[in-house]
Amino acid sequence: MTNANDERDRLLESIAKRALNVPTLRMRSSDDLDFHEVAVWSLLEALRLAYAAGYERAVSDREAPPAAVDVCRALDAYAHNLYEDVPADLAAIVERARRAIGGTVSPTGICPRCGEDDHDRLVWDEHGETVTCQRCGT
Repeated sequence: MTNANDERDRLLESIAKRALNVPTLRMRSSDDLDFHEVAVWSLLEALRLAYAAGYERAVSDREAPPAAVDVCRALDAYAHNLYEDVPADLAAIVERARRAIGGTVSPTGICPRCGEDDHDRLVWDEHGETVTCQRCGT
């Protein structure tokens, strides 16, 4: 037997001891020792333990190929750089919009005449060139 098979058999035997109260899975050439009555709930527990052990092994054996790791790192760096640029990009958009509307609304988004700051009441006209304040009409 190989080491992997030995390891597997030791694991199965430990599950049998723990869940089924079966001391060994080796044939001992005796009906009293080789045949056991097992409750279905004990069998279910043994199968669950075996499944969990297999799942854990499969997950722990998985390793991403180096190329995939490099791609993930590059995407992470790219996303981080995009996020860092967002505030500057938004500030540039606000500044362009403010210049396009001729200063009708201050850069802070508050009506310069009445101080309205509810953006739902500061409305672009249909041409998208100016903003009017529904509160004071500016």
